Amino acid sequence: MLPAAVAPVPAFAPSPAPAVTPDAVAAQEQEALIAAKRTRWYQRRLVRFLAIVAVLGTVSAFVHYPLRITSDCTIIPSERAMVRTELEGVLAEILVDEGQSVKKGDVIARIDDRALKAERAKVMFELERLEAELTRLRNGHRPEEIQQQVAVLAARKTEAGFAAKQAKRRAEMVREGVGSLQQAEDATRDRDIKRRAVAEADAALRLVKAGARPEELASHQAVIKRAQVELEYLDQKLAMTIIRAPIDGEVLTPRFRERVNAAVEAGGLVCEIANTRRVRAEIHVPQRFLDAVAVGMPALVKVESYPDHPFEGKVDFIAPAADDAEGRRVRVVVELNNEQGLLKPNMSGYGEVNAGDRSVLELATRRIARWVRVRFLL
Repeated sequence: MLPAAVAPVPAFAPSPAPAVTPDAVAAQEQEALIAAKRTRWYQRRLVRFLAIVAVLGTVSAFVHYPLRITSDCTIIPSERAMVRTELEGVLAEILVDEGQSVKKGDVIARIDDRALKAERAKVMFELERLEAELTRLRNGHRPEEIQQQVAVLAARKTEAGFAAKQAKRRAEMVREGVGSLQQAEDATRDRDIKRRAVAEADAALRLVKAGARPEELASHQAVIKRAQVELEYLDQKLAMTIIRAPIDGEVLTPRFRERVNAAVEAGGLVCEIANTRRVRAEIHVPQRFLDAVAVGMPALVKVESYPDHPFEGKVDFIAPAADDAEGRRVRVVVELNNEQGLLKPNMSGYGEVNAGDRSVLELATRRIARWVRVRFLL
């Protein structure tokens, strides 16, 4: 009888895993707990993290970095003048054009003055006549004029004497019944008229001899004074027809020469002149940085037209009120040198104010710290 086949035994048969008992698990946990208690305090993760934070905070408190406040800006002239006319009229002549440089006092335009000149000539003629009349009154009448008035008085007396005789004769004829009553009345009326003429001639002679009265001279002088004031007023208006540049600068009004023969109202804008050799950059700084900005701080400006050309300056002015309706930004003005003429009014760009070195810790926590202090009134 053949023996039964025996299954081959593998050369490396795995040994059966020992059974894990509850006592073994408890022992392992006990050993892990004992090992955790034996771990030193400085080897724990939380302690390490806090230590790193403390070291970084200490280092950042002593390391400084500049606080640079950057915001958009607009270029404006350092000096600007709106040239206006004081008279209503027509621009008869324009002597400068857009972009042309002018000096203070240069004539840039003229208003039509023909009507004013004609009125002035009329007033001047009247003034000369009044002054001649006043001179005559002050000097009195000439001897020839007095002699002429004496002759007039004598003639009136002669006529009055003849009229008196004629009236007497007519009255006697009426009493005798040989004359007409109407003729007698006419003769009497003529005698009275001649006597009044004698009185008028005598008064005229006394007036000629006495000269002008003080009140008459004063009245004439008042009329002359009024004419002089009117003449002075017209001269002032004629001077206003000449429009001059109030400052040194350049004409900014587009196509200014094309305004010739244009009508302007009193107080109307004629042109705009600005000094562009020195300009200003208005940087709209957020209000949260306003406490860090002060006059005299260095600033840097760049415009879109010249991105590789920085313009350096200093803070010259801080606006006393917020620029926008919400009060979020304040204008900070930086004075810039523009001798090359690269910067033009109304250009836009960005400006940066160097507010000085601050600790890295302050820079990192500045915004959240300010919010907490303002929000909770700390």
